[in-house]
Amino acid sequence: MDATDFGRVFGVMVSMNSLNNQVIYTQYVRQESTVLYELRLKTVMNQGIHIQIITTGGFKELTKLFPGVPFQ
Repeated sequence: MDATDFGRVFGVMVSMNSLNNQVIYTQYVRQESTVLYELRLKTVMNQGIHIQIITTGGFKELTKLFPGVPFQ
């Protein structure tokens, strides 16, 4: 999962399946936040997708929210 900001106007958050490179979740946002990452992960997990690892450029709070998932 990752997000790209387009100036200070909006950004796009994207999650991909690392096994087949398929996009599984996309959301337009005003800015990244721990809450948005948490909601996205829960949405993906509720679809029955197993999260193997969380890789982000920050948001270390996610390690506390998902203690069983490796974090990089």
